[in-house]
Amino acid sequence: MAGIYVGEGMVIHFLGAGKEFKPSSSTTCEKCGYNSEKDIGVVKTCLNCFLCGHGFYICDYNHSSQVAKPPNEVVETANVLFKNNKFGEYSLTNNNCEHFAVYCKTGKALSMQIVFGGVMDRFAPWIIRRSWLHN
Repeated sequence: MAGIYVGEGMVIHFLGAGKEFKPSSSTTCEKCGYNSEKDIGVVKTCLNCFLCGHGFYICDYNHSSQVAKPPNEVVETANVLFKNNKFGEYSLTNNNCEHFAVYCKTGKALSMQIVFGGVMDRFAPWIIRRSWLHN
């Protein structure tokens, strides 16, 4: 799962139907209001809901071929997409959470999970695939 940290413990990310995650045994998070049964599309959740008990990895674009926007522009892009809930229809191969995060960061909707990941790989956690690429 990929998303944009927008400050104050909140993350904006992109979820497709059936891609929800449960923040706890409850359906709705008391901290951010995320509802795992109805919230899809571009969502804003607390960091705890986003991580859902997992760790995180910060993608570094300083050595990437993609030019990264300044942080304030990245956050602004994510907020606009969240407010309008507009990033198209979710597609595992053509428009997923990583396409969203990379679009916010660079202006280009790309997914290295899709470029480097095969059919079997697509269900593996991003951090594992990411670590594998750097070893």
